[in-house]
Amino acid sequence: MRASLLMSLRLPTPSLSLLPVSPLAADTLGPLIYLDTCNLRSRFDSFDSDGDGQLTLPEAAALLGHRAGAPALAASLSDGSGGGTPRVPWERLRDRVADAGRPVDGRVYPISGSLLLNFMGQGVMMPVLPLLARDAGLEAQGLGLVAGASALGRLLTNVPAASLADRLGRRPLLVAGPLLSCAGMAGFAACPASLPLFAGCNALAGVGGALTSAGAGLYLADISTPQNRSQTMAPLMTTALLGFAMGPALGGFVAEAHGLRAPFLLTSAGMFASSLAAAAFLPETMRRGEGGGREEGAGEQWAALGKIPAMQAINSVTFMTGVAQGASPVTSILFATETLMMSPAELGVMFTACVLAMAAVIQPATAYSDKSSRTRSDLILPGLALSAGALAMQPLCGGVAPFAALAVLRSVGDAAFVMPNVTPFIIDHTGEEKRAQALAMRNTTQDVGVLLGAVGMGIIATGVGVEQAMYATAAMQAATTGFFYLTTRGMDKDGERSGKES
Repeated sequence: MRASLLMSLRLPTPSLSLLPVSPLAADTLGPLIYLDTCNLRSRFDSFDSDGDGQLTLPEAAALLGHRAGAPALAASLSDGSGGGTPRVPWERLRDRVADAGRPVDGRVYPISGSLLLNFMGQGVMMPVLPLLARDAGLEAQGLGLVAGASALGRLLTNVPAASLADRLGRRPLLVAGPLLSCAGMAGFAACPASLPLFAGCNALAGVGGALTSAGAGLYLADISTPQNRSQTMAPLMTTALLGFAMGPALGGFVAEAHGLRAPFLLTSAGMFASSLAAAAFLPETMRRGEGGGREEGAGEQWAALGKIPAMQAINSVTFMTGVAQGASPVTSILFATETLMMSPAELGVMFTACVLAMAAVIQPATAYSDKSSRTRSDLILPGLALSAGALAMQPLCGGVAPFAALAVLRSVGDAAFVMPNVTPFIIDHTGEEKRAQALAMRNTTQDVGVLLGAVGMGIIATGVGVEQAMYATAAMQAATTGFFYLTTRGMDKDGERSGKES
C-alpha cells in the first residue's frame, strides 16, 4: 500500500511541511525528493489546473512551496513549450526529482559510527553466551529460555518504542537504548550464575535493543528517498557487519584468555560508548509537530497493515529470520561445539568469516536493489531459498570445513538478497503515517520468531536431538519461501499488485 496523506485529490495548495528536508538536496526541490513516482504525480496533478500534464511557472513555484529560489528553479525546469509561455512538463520534473534524490544523505555516517560500537558489543557475546550458560549447568531448554528472554524484552517494547520515537524523536531512543543494553551486559559479567538472573539480564538488553532498533530504523527512513533507500541502509548494515565481524573473534579469544564473563564487560563498554556517541554526534531528524498527531492508534494501524499482502509476505520473512536466529544457540552452535568439537576461538573465527563475506557483498547488493528494474520481492526470493538449502545440509556435515562453508554461503545469500531489501520493501508498501508501526511490526514478528525459535527448538533439541531441531528449522524456512513467493507474485516495485493497494 502506497496510499498516504500526500495522495489527496487535487487540493489547491497542499502543504509540503509534512515531509522531512534533506540537507543534501541539490536544490529547492526539497521534500519532493521523498515522494515515490505515484505520489509525486498525484502532487503534480493537484497543481495542474488544465490537466494537460504541464505546469505554468506560477503553478510550478506553488508546487515547490514558494520557497526561496522556487521561481528560478521552476524556470529552469521549463522546456519552452506552450506557445511562448514557459511551462514545466511532468517528465522533466520527474527526472529532476529522481536526480536530486539519488545522493545518500550524509547523516548515515554518524549514526553508523554510533551503532558500530553497539553491534561490536553484541558480536563479542555471540559465541560466548551458549558456553557461559552451559558452564552454569543449563540444558538446551534452559539456554533457549535465556536466549528467548532478549526477544521477549524486545517484543514487549517494540510498539511503545515506535510510539516514543514519534513523540520524543529518534535521537533519545538511540541514546537510551544502548545504555539499557549496557546495563544488561554488565549484569552478565557480575551476577551469580542462574537461569532467572541470566534471563533478566538478557531481557534488559532486549529492551535496549528494541529502543535502538526503533530509533535507527526511523532515523534512516526519515532521510531516505525512493531512489536511495537500500543504499541509505547500506552504511548502517555495513558497520553492523563490521561490528559482528570483529566482535565474535574478539569475544572468543578474550573468553579463552580471561574467562567466559570477561567478554560481557567488553560488550557493556561498547554499548556505553555507543550511547555517548549518539548523544554527541546525531542530530534529530523527526519533523517538529509530527509526533502525537496520528489519527489512528497503534492497534488500528496494525489491523490495517495486517490486511496488506505485501506486509503479510515480508512479516513471514522477518518471523523466520527470528526463528533461525533464536534457534541458532540450541541447534547449530551446539552441533558445532558438541558434535564437531569446535572451540570458542574456532566459533569466533567462523562468525567473523560469515560477517566479512556479508560485508563484501552488501554494498553492491544495495546499489543494485535501488537501480534494478526487478521487484524487491524478486530479489529477496533467491536468498530465502538459499538459506533453506544451507540449513537443511548443515546437520549432514561430518567436519568443520563443510559446516563453516555452508554458514558462510547462507550469510552471503542473506546479505546479497534479503538484508538490503526488507526495510525498503516495507517503506515502499506503507504510507508515512503508518511507517513507525510498520517497522515496529517488522521488529515484533522477528522477535516473536526469536522467542519461538529459541524455546521451541530448545525443546526439540532436548527431546529428540539437535540434528532434528536443525531439520525443523530448515523445513520452516522452506515453507516461508513458498509463502513469500505465492503472496508477492505480480507485485511491482511501487507496491502495485494487479492494481494499487489501498
